Amino acid sequence: KEKYERSEFKKAENHQRSVTRATQNIRWNVRQMEGDRLFTLTYRENMQDREQLKRNVKRFLEIVRKGWAGQGGIPEWRYVAVVERQDRGAFHVHFAVKGWQRITFLRAAWYKALGGTGKEKGEQTPGQVDVTGPKKARWGSKARDWKTASLSAYITKYIAKTFDEATVKKKRYWHSRDLTVPVKERFILAATDLVSAIKEAMGVIFFGYGCELDFSRSWLSGRKDCLWLSVGGT
Repeated sequence: KEKYERSEFKKAENHQRSVTRATQNIRWNVRQMEGDRLFTLTYRENMQDREQLKRNVKRFLEIVRKGWAGQGGIPEWRYVAVVERQDRGAFHVHFAVKGWQRITFLRAAWYKALGGTGKEKGEQTPGQVDVTGPKKARWGSKARDWKTASLSAYITKYIAKTFDEATVKKKRYWHSRDLTVPVKERFILAATDLVSAIKEAMGVIFFGYGCELDFSRSWLSGRKDCLWLSVGGT
């Protein structure tokens, strides 16, 4: 029994570590891209096949980049995409992007990725592209702009749902190739409380790299064990 409990504890610990690592990577990528818009790819049917989802998203990205007859593609399109499993079991995919998007083009590309022509209407559509903003407003208006920190928090909110034993090696998120997780440098601080740690970190950053921290773009994890501060101008 004791051996079994240790095994289960280790499994839970590894699970949380995977969730945390994926969440951090996604947040870094959204921040690097300075994402401020959000849309979601959905299926009309209750689609629960993860491998099919992977194929569909891959095809969608190919179509968006290359375009098709009469439609020019977007070769340098930047995005961060996160898989979410709904309560009913169906998958959908959240996309964080930056700036105004050709939503009609993206919708047609998704229909084509699902085997359609791209021109389907009403009940004939195989899925949908749903635009989500922090407030109710038309796509393209200022009220559609997300703050990057809020957007990254939103698309990682349910990421733990996609982590289970059956999907350890499955794709949980995608991002454009030009987005990379920054190289980490670790420093051991002498501070014993958060305020002192911030002051000490400010000194390390300023004297070591000549940069100042930007407190207007900060983020504190839900567990309050990780504080993110931006270096001004990045």
